[in-house]
Amino acid sequence: YQRRVHGGDKERSLKKMEEISSIIKGTGKQLDLFVCIPTLSRQDLKTKVVENPEVLSVLSDLPEIGSLLNSLYQCKYERFFSTLDAVCEQMRRNAWLADHVNYYYRELRVLAFKQFLASYRSVTLDKMAKAFSISTKLLDDQLCCFIAANRITCKIDKVSGQVITARYDSKNANYQALLKNGDLLLNNIQKLARIVGT
Repeated sequence: YQRRVHGGDKERSLKKMEEISSIIKGTGKQLDLFVCIPTLSRQDLKTKVVENPEVLSVLSDLPEIGSLLNSLYQCKYERFFSTLDAVCEQMRRNAWLADHVNYYYRELRVLAFKQFLASYRSVTLDKMAKAFSISTKLLDDQLCCFIAANRITCKIDKVSGQVITARYDSKNANYQALLKNGDLLLNNIQKLARIVGT
């Protein structure tokens, strides 16, 4: 069964095919950028995306994603959250991305909160809420969810209204592991000495 295309129908169908083609091509670029933002480290994001000439040429076609990327990298969290809303709205209109909007939104919020908290030992909820241009109550609710899910390592002191970061001390952890492994090694050497000595 073939459908015949006459006159105006042919022009409309060609126009529609061009739109579909541009959506598919644009979605490929979008998918690459959507995936790289929450998955790359800050250093990799800079070298592989922010300063990459190929990506910069693509970002001119995708201004919302470029704004999202740059606002996250430049720590402009107020602009980041407003742009994130716009990008997620754009994702909802895309058949391939619509199912993943909530996950993407959550992952980028976690990333932004972690990035912000990395600079502080403790910070007030008010200051953090002001930086993200959201209410203190909303920030408190979101942080509580992420802390409970072990996505962000910090504590909220409700009395003083502070967020206290719990940093992972790699030197201390390495030292403790060295002591533990050293003790195990010494015990094994002593056992071996007893066996060989008898």
